[in-house]
Amino acid sequence: MSRGIKQKVYDIVVGSNRKLTPVEVEKMVVAETGADRKVIKAAIKKLVCEGVLHYSFLGTSFLEISMDKPFRVSKRIVIKPPDKTYISDGNDIVIDIKSGTAFGDGGYPNTYLVLRALDSMFSSSNYIKDMALSKALDVGTGTGILAIAAAKLGMKSATGHALF
Repeated sequence: MSRGIKQKVYDIVVGSNRKLTPVEVEKMVVAETGADRKVIKAAIKKLVCEGVLHYSFLGTSFLEISMDKPFRVSKRIVIKPPDKTYISDGNDIVIDIKSGTAFGDGGYPNTYLVLRALDSMFSSSNYIKDMALSKALDVGTGTGILAIAAAKLGMKSATGHALF
């Protein structure tokens, strides 16, 4: 099975701004790659069996990121449950978040995309110089994952503020 198809399935599920059914994911991957539907279904099944994705059910089955094992959000950011082990290559920024304790475990598309943007910003030498002296505010935070990521990436000060 093509690793590229598995990656495309994963990227579509993670990058969506809404929950997607397996059939919707399948159609999107076909539209982008032209891959055979059987190959795509096998990729979805493999990602679920590996614990990378899981099915949720709200009247209809949806595919979502599984928060039962560590997962890579970006080049450097890895989110993991506190009870799981992750061996870093030394360059990873590992954030321990217990899934379901509060909003913001990294699985929600907006959180995922902001984490990727933060990593990208801090990968740029210009941002590192300018941002190291700045402050970050995670507004509407649940777990504080964005503030935690900003601090671990090098922001001098980071605060999380809940709206309730």
